[in-house]
Amino acid sequence: LEERSQWERLLVCMEAYKGAMDDPGRKLDLVVDMSSIAEDRLEDLERSFYLAAEAVQTAPHRTDVIDRLEQIGQRAGLLEQVVAVYAATAEEAESTEDAMSLMRRKAELLKNELADYERAVDEYEKLRELEQDRFVLEALDELYSVLERWEKLAEVLRDEIDLASDIEEKLLYYYRLADSVEENLDDANRSMDVLKEAYLLNTDKMETLLRLRRLFDEK
Repeated sequence: LEERSQWERLLVCMEAYKGAMDDPGRKLDLVVDMSSIAEDRLEDLERSFYLAAEAVQTAPHRTDVIDRLEQIGQRAGLLEQVVAVYAATAEEAESTEDAMSLMRRKAELLKNELADYERAVDEYEKLRELEQDRFVLEALDELYSVLERWEKLAEVLRDEIDLASDIEEKLLYYYRLADSVEENLDDANRSMDVLKEAYLLNTDKMETLLRLRRLFDEK
């Protein structure tokens, strides 16, 4: 108990010292140290979390600080609060790059840790409006497949075709789009149109011809 009391007094002193500091870098280091003390010495994860959140708001460009917040949030069962910190910090970030990085982290957390696919889709769609990013499209591809939103998946596959630089990669997306349109939207004619586009991309590709042949035979 005496040792704990000493650590508590140290945190009180550090808090007072922090208020008098002008150097942002030194203040950030102090907050990180305070968070570590709360976690390791006092085993107070909630207190450590809110100090880590303060550090993120101070330095949204520091991936190590962000990683630490998520680690503590995971241990403390405060992942929803992590999402809230990311949202608030992204809105206030002076750098567009920092804001988008936090938006990506928020989307990944919703998708991979909280399995909140509806909210994850909303976040990834916001990112999609801001940039054509391969990882954003891959995430939306996966989410729309899980949620069985086939028209939305078709839109994303179109973007993936446009973004792919390699012909073989483009063809794979064309085939996936053709299959999804045929099987999930029950539209063989539209699937055939997709395959015709694929054929024009590479007229020597036998797989495209075989796929077209099958659809013609089934009509």
